[in-house]
Amino acid sequence: MKLKDKVAIVTGATSGIGEASAKLFASEGVKVVVVGRNEERGNNVVNNIKDDGEEAFFVKVDMNNRDDMDELFEKTIDKYDKIDILFNNAGMAISGPLEDFKYKDFDNVIHTNLTAPFQMSKKAMPYLLKTKGTILNTASISGVVTHSNGMDTTLQKLL
Repeated sequence: MKLKDKVAIVTGATSGIGEASAKLFASEGVKVVVVGRNEERGNNVVNNIKDDGEEAFFVKVDMNNRDDMDELFEKTIDKYDKIDILFNNAGMAISGPLEDFKYKDFDNVIHTNLTAPFQMSKKAMPYLLKTKGTILNTASISGVVTHSNGMDTTLQKLL
């Protein structure tokens, strides 16, 4: 167990890459804070980790809500008294023609994918500096490749 007794916050941990990462961290001895919006899926991930004899707990967080983020850090420090790893994995995408996009949807994508990781990293820094911890960020292939019926494809048609 390479990471025994480290503490990791994993956002977007209720499915996909985040869930797999939370389980992998736990298998290496990490105490995992499973973060997501869906309480049922979050608790299922925690239960799977605990069934394997590892430690985890769930905190419901909307990445668009700073109060939720503050509560996440408070609960993590209350339980473990440290943070060693922040994995900013939560993300979202909305596809469709540009002319159909609503400003609020665009703002939601930007906040979830860009602003929230910045805010989470900033909030984690005092703890990570103490533990010489690490920040990991998931990025999307959509940053470098176009997809049919995505906003990037619509923009390319105009160019």
